[in-house]
Amino acid sequence: MRDDLWENTTLINQAFPFNIFENSPTGNQILKLHWHEHYELILVDQGEAIFQIGGSQIRASAGDLLFVNSGQLHAGYHDDPSQDMKYYAIVFHPSIVGHQSANLLSVDLVSPYTEGNTTFSNRIDKNSDYYLELVTTISSLIQEFKSKNNGYEVMIRAYCQLIFTWLCRGYMISHDEKRESDASRLRTAQFKEMLLYIEKHFSDRITLSEVADMVHLSPFHFCKSFKKLTGLTLIQYINLHRIYEAERLLRSTTLSITDIAEQVGCGSINSFSKIFKQYKGYSPMSARKLLD
Repeated sequence: MRDDLWENTTLINQAFPFNIFENSPTGNQILKLHWHEHYELILVDQGEAIFQIGGSQIRASAGDLLFVNSGQLHAGYHDDPSQDMKYYAIVFHPSIVGHQSANLLSVDLVSPYTEGNTTFSNRIDKNSDYYLELVTTISSLIQEFKSKNNGYEVMIRAYCQLIFTWLCRGYMISHDEKRESDASRLRTAQFKEMLLYIEKHFSDRITLSEVADMVHLSPFHFCKSFKKLTGLTLIQYINLHRIYEAERLLRSTTLSITDIAEQVGCGSINSFSKIFKQYKGYSPMSARKLLD
């Protein structure tokens, strides 16, 4: 199922399915909850944040490296929006590490991994055997992408294949971990429609029992599963969508702050202002002044 949680990631083109995003986000949420078919490497360059990947919560700081498998829901949150945060997101389709040739005598050495639903660990331990090789290769990859010298596409493809090799040697998950990951994928699929419902109706009154019924769980088990999957409570998740929509309206319309608060589902202007500052690190009035 493809919905608003599915991200149609901007890649260079179909023949070269690769891109690097250099992010310096502000506010409480530094990466919106989403999923895609691509592999993604997240390298934290500055600051500290919590990344939610496939139901696991990982605190990461400068130098930490994370991996997102194809299809995993993932998001990022910042404890202190006032602190600077910077990270690289390196995104590439599994096909970029494959071997495609019209030569029938050629041997495809990669598809047994890419077509076998190979799953890698989300956290790349700094003390692990291949951490240094991975970070060194990724640094070279980023520099190559920025410089875009002649033939850079060939070099980037080679770097991706090298990264994939280090991952296969040191970070393929065990059979038991694979079963747990598969179970997490099933839970994710079960929750996607419900999460989409919240994204479309965040300005309405959404009750715990209502969304728990959508995934056939008791309110108690729903709260545990929801927090594990998103890293947030239900009300935090709803408020996050309200605040992002409010900021969009503050920056793109002349509606009063009171009207915007009401439009996103916050009845009280005082509670709206408090929640907005909590999530964004500045007041609604400050957001509007940024336009001046």
